[in-house]
Amino acid sequence: MLSSFITVILGILLIPKALSLLAPFIAGFFVYLVCRRPVRRLASLGVNRSIAAILTLSFAGAIIGGGLFLLVAAAYNESMRLPAVYEKLAAVNTEIPLLKTFISDFKYEIIDILKSLSVKLLSQLQNITGFLMVAFF
Repeated sequence: MLSSFITVILGILLIPKALSLLAPFIAGFFVYLVCRRPVRRLASLGVNRSIAAILTLSFAGAIIGGGLFLLVAAAYNESMRLPAVYEKLAAVNTEIPLLKTFISDFKYEIIDILKSLSVKLLSQLQNITGFLMVAFF
């Protein structure tokens, strides 16, 4: 029983490290899965297989990179608009008594939750960017 407990603890401690070491290989496998058919298709049309692989990988990299750029740009733009949302939330005035009580009671908690969510979102975007850099190289 003690040995299985130690094995579970070691597994919990080592799995994140193993995944970080295997991340480039996992990402490479997914790139292979995505690009396999287009490379075969271009090769069947008479294009040299090496050229077909380079073209397909370049196209896939441009699509993925462009999509990630748009995602990060949209998240950044939304995070820049959050202070205006905070101000609008703080300035909300309503005539409905229940809503007025709710807003006055929880206004600062809601603002704190929005701030913490925006910070977590940006940190996760940084983590994704770092992962992609490691996976690319």
